[in-house]
Amino acid sequence: MDAALQKQAKKTFSAVGFALTLFFAVSLGVQVLLDVLYGILAPSLPPLPAPAVTDVLILLSSVSMYLFAFPAMLLFLRKVERHAPRRTSVRAGEIFTLLLISVFFLYFGNNVGLFLGSLFENTGLALKNTTIDAVAQSNSFLTLLLTVVIAPIIEEWIFRKTIIDCVGAYGEKLAILFSALLFGFFHANLYQFFYAVLIGLVLGYAYVRTGKLWVTALLHAAVNFIGMLPLLLNKFIPIFEFAEELASFGAGDDPLELFEYLLPRLPTFAVMYQFSVAESALVLFGAVLFFIYVRRLWFARTQTQLARDSEGVTAFAAPGVLLFVLASLALTVYQSAI
Repeated sequence: MDAALQKQAKKTFSAVGFALTLFFAVSLGVQVLLDVLYGILAPSLPPLPAPAVTDVLILLSSVSMYLFAFPAMLLFLRKVERHAPRRTSVRAGEIFTLLLISVFFLYFGNNVGLFLGSLFENTGLALKNTTIDAVAQSNSFLTLLLTVVIAPIIEEWIFRKTIIDCVGAYGEKLAILFSALLFGFFHANLYQFFYAVLIGLVLGYAYVRTGKLWVTALLHAAVNFIGMLPLLLNKFIPIFEFAEELASFGAGDDPLELFEYLLPRLPTFAVMYQFSVAESALVLFGAVLFFIYVRRLWFARTQTQLARDSEGVTAFAAPGVLLFVLASLALTVYQSAI
């Protein structure tokens, strides 16, 4: 293999890692400054209820990421050569298929994260699911705006448009895997890592095959909405509390007692039952489509594609990438400690 090509590739992968580390640093730095400023001004402002304070903090975090960290990252990578995928036509049926596969990955990856999270809790090293906690306490409109509109656009711009364009010349398959893994670490949350990586693979493949950012942003937005739907429903109907209470009834309990419990709660039960059926159907269809669709995957070979035996070391052992992974792990622990 050409040593000069491998050296240049490693430099490019490393630059991407450094850029994402810069994103973390700028985001945290600006957020701390904004939090301090808010703390100084808060006593002179009208007192806010606890939910409103949570919304303010979420907004400050979003401003630090999207208005400061995101431009800083793009500026850092401005001199990296880009190779955008060829733009092709896309069918609505193809998008819907990828959406169902993403929903399957969402629930599968979420269960893996929950399982590993429970193992950590058993060892006394509990890790917080900070995103879920924030969404559960925030305003519904703000939640939808950030998770279904702004975040999908910015994150797809970063992980598909920017990162895949930067490293795609070294192999489509490698670029998709690289962007997906970094997408998982970007969330700095064990509970989100696995489904973020799996969905990142779908989004990366969709971007490489279509070359259209709006396709992946639309898929990302739809998946986020489906994932957040139970939390949003719970703000109006206490389905989580109801599910826990319903699970407390055992097989040996008096059926009449269960009937008396359910009777005044039939509307809540109907909503929860219908949602569970729809959710299960989507996941099942997604699983079936995945095993069908995976046979149709194909990857074009690029002129500067790395040799298979050097891909891993070149991409994932690059200094910038290792620094970003360490920063992600440190941020995961930090967010669980505060």
